[in-house]
Amino acid sequence: MGKINISENIVRLRREKRITQEQLADFLGITKASVSKWEMSYTMPDIQLLPRLAAYFDVTIDELMGYEPQLDEKQIRAIYEELAREFVEKGFESTFDKSEELVKEYYTCYPFLLYMAVLWQSHISLAPDEESQLAAGEKIISLCNHILENCQDMIICDNVITVKEITALITGKAAEVISDLENGIKKSSFQNKGYLLSLAYMEVGNKEEADTTLQVEMYKNIIMLVSHGMNFLLLHPKDSELTFETIHRLDMVLGCFEIEKVNPKFASAYYHYVTISLCILLKECKINQEKYKSLKTEEIENEAYRYIKKFIHSEQISMKQGLGLRGDRFFTKLEEWDSKSDIGITNIKNNQQLEKDIVQMLHNPIFTEVLDAERLKVYEGMIMENGKPANRLPPKH
Repeated sequence: MGKINISENIVRLRREKRITQEQLADFLGITKASVSKWEMSYTMPDIQLLPRLAAYFDVTIDELMGYEPQLDEKQIRAIYEELAREFVEKGFESTFDKSEELVKEYYTCYPFLLYMAVLWQSHISLAPDEESQLAAGEKIISLCNHILENCQDMIICDNVITVKEITALITGKAAEVISDLENGIKKSSFQNKGYLLSLAYMEVGNKEEADTTLQVEMYKNIIMLVSHGMNFLLLHPKDSELTFETIHRLDMVLGCFEIEKVNPKFASAYYHYVTISLCILLKECKINQEKYKSLKTEEIENEAYRYIKKFIHSEQISMKQGLGLRGDRFFTKLEEWDSKSDIGITNIKNNQQLEKDIVQMLHNPIFTEVLDAERLKVYEGMIMENGKPANRLPPKH
């Protein structure tokens, strides 16, 4: 919403109606001078006159004042992208304050509020300290609650619930997430709305929409399967057989559906998780050599390095092609769906900031504890040199 433009609107509406200031003044029972002062922005109409003034011009009070409580999708995306860049370029606090003012202006535009909740959550890690992160988390949850209490759009509410629960986890409120979700998940039956929708499209002969729906649902389920597998790895860090078998199966899924090409950012997250899991196992092997005597630590270490390189490679692909999905000969509908999807909104960062984020991920304490520090530095050089080794290759182990 911009500034209140009631003076400009009165001039425009009066001219459209082809009446003089005096005629408008006579209708309202005021002086011509009063109308002139309104149009010159010297004064504003009395609040009690607004309904009569709006009725005379056959507009709403909001239209009379130039107040627009709702934004269209194009406007929302433009604001989102502008603020996402400002979070990186101008800093967290000033950009968060600016976005809060926009939230207040469009407090009933729920699609916009969803975007703002996602924007805040995506950039909460940029907060200067833990206290600021927690404060931002509280504001995200408060905004989500406002949307859930007032919005009637089920799709928006479903997305808001996800944002709210992720924020709760980030800010250390796992018990609240369990309380919110546990009973619903345990008691829910199998109700895949996408599956039912695809059947309905097929029933009415709409093959195009059925195709899109099925591709999107398959993609979502693949991502969810691998995401569950990543958590499963971290749940069983000391079970070597289960670790290797889980990695093998998840690798097969990613490879079969070529997820590294379709969504390299997700693939890089997976490779990072696998590296963490292998490093945890490697640490256990070094601590408890008797228990893991059948395992060769050198082989586990080399696997960890292999996944670090895959992680870097996927991140570099993501930087080159952007954060959107890429279709292939199987997923032919994903790009179009992603471009139109509200949940396609993503964190916008320049490549320099992304490179810093990737390097920071290589500074994971478990990496520096069990892997060679010099070799990790060379991998950092590969990131900053756009994938080319800086001066020398990593030493062989």
